[in-house]
Amino acid sequence: MKRTLLIVLLLAACVQGVMAQTVSPAHVAVYPLLDSPYSLLTDISNRLLPYQKAITATPLVDLLHWSDFSLDEDVDAAEPVLTDVPDEEADSVVVDTAVVDDTWGVDTAVVDSVASEDDYAAPVSARLPAADTAKVSALLALARSHELYDTLRYRILLAPDKEVEGMADLFVLDLQNPYAMPSVRFTEVNQMDDDEIGITLTRESAAAFAMLTYENCGNCLPILIDGKMVAAPRVMGVIDGGQLSVVCGDNVGDVPLLLRQLKAAVVREKPFAPLFQPQYVVGDTLTYRITFPEKTGETDYSHTFRLVPLVADDFLYRLEYIADTLFSPPLDAEDAVVIRPFVNEYLYQLRLNHFIIENDLSPYSPTVALRNEKGFSQAMEKTVLRYLAELKQQGVLPKESDEDNFIDVSEQVNGLVGALGDIFKVTRYAHPELSYMTAINGIFSSSQTAGKCYFRQADAIVDYSVSRSGDEMVVRLERHAQDDGPQKTYEYHIDAQGLVRMMVCGADDGQETVQEDFVIDRVKG
Repeated sequence: MKRTLLIVLLLAACVQGVMAQTVSPAHVAVYPLLDSPYSLLTDISNRLLPYQKAITATPLVDLLHWSDFSLDEDVDAAEPVLTDVPDEEADSVVVDTAVVDDTWGVDTAVVDSVASEDDYAAPVSARLPAADTAKVSALLALARSHELYDTLRYRILLAPDKEVEGMADLFVLDLQNPYAMPSVRFTEVNQMDDDEIGITLTRESAAAFAMLTYENCGNCLPILIDGKMVAAPRVMGVIDGGQLSVVCGDNVGDVPLLLRQLKAAVVREKPFAPLFQPQYVVGDTLTYRITFPEKTGETDYSHTFRLVPLVADDFLYRLEYIADTLFSPPLDAEDAVVIRPFVNEYLYQLRLNHFIIENDLSPYSPTVALRNEKGFSQAMEKTVLRYLAELKQQGVLPKESDEDNFIDVSEQVNGLVGALGDIFKVTRYAHPELSYMTAINGIFSSSQTAGKCYFRQADAIVDYSVSRSGDEMVVRLERHAQDDGPQKTYEYHIDAQGLVRMMVCGADDGQETVQEDFVIDRVKG
């Protein structure tokens, strides 16, 4: 009997141990905010009036303050980052539960209310004094229980404002937005810091996340795990690298537990079958010519460049890019006098050093780097010092310290051709073909024929289509006309070997063909 009891106890202990180690997989979702929640919340406020007397006589809309949180300045797409709103993240309050921590009462920040929607054409979010969160949460819970708004389309969350002390933010999530991600799939999870978790997305989720972040640059993007908002970072640029970083606030509680739950949700992705796989041969040389159509008052310009495969296998290839000349960036007449010689030397050094294009097809992660970045930097340092001495001798610059003048000239150059070492800002002038030639290698799978995707070279979401004509494959991408640019089309003609035979970039502003036009033809190899 004792032996039987001991066995039962041991089995129970083992079961408890297994249960303690077993965690349920976490579910991750990312939703954009409703573009203009003012009308929705005003309607909810009006519908609430007959029901809310037990909570407050003040209409919901009168408890809210409106502001446009979108960034005023253009977002630099060359620096795709997702940053959490600064400072510590306090408990987020999900309105669905109507449970609110009313201990946030501090002096209310001065924020002007708006009397009507006319004052703000499209406010994207609302703020309220932290002391009013209990009232607002109770009102919204009441509205939900009486079905005063479409709960299948909208979800309303409250969280302490991390930019203005003493205030809270009200977020209206658009659950049916075409770019919403109700289920994010990922292949790897790592703890980056004590409160930061890095998530590697599947290719499909990475593509969807790129489009979502493109459409929401400058706005907060709530991240929900198991239905709870764990962060609302502000999107500072398109994120198309397939990495999601979650900075956990105090509301998360047990970060190690969350990490285990996320790891339990990791999926194994099927091997990627690319639309086409370039069959490069090490030692071969592919020669192309890029041509810009002649325009009124301008000279037709073209040059040749070579791609030399250095490494090539089923998963990785590395190409050396060699151009016979480089384009010069446009300069104002006044700037050209001082900066042009420096720019010419800069381009000369770029041409001497060449570039290396590397593509990892599993997952797709193209990189472009100088073959000898250290040598380039050293050569440019000498150039700057020599150029400063010439400018001093000519009286263009005062005879101050080299360091002061170096900073002064560097700032001027930075605004015209990009900072020293920032290769990518220069390449759009020096050789636009560099970023286009391998832009679609490894993006599309063999099962894709048409759809939408974010195309980095267009810095836009494009419609794509794939067609075949004999042994040739044609991939066409179209960017519709937008406020910041004309309509553009990109057409790749791929031969039977998986190599670009011709690439056409065309742009139209509705009146005449514009400067972005060019054609790349393979002339040898």
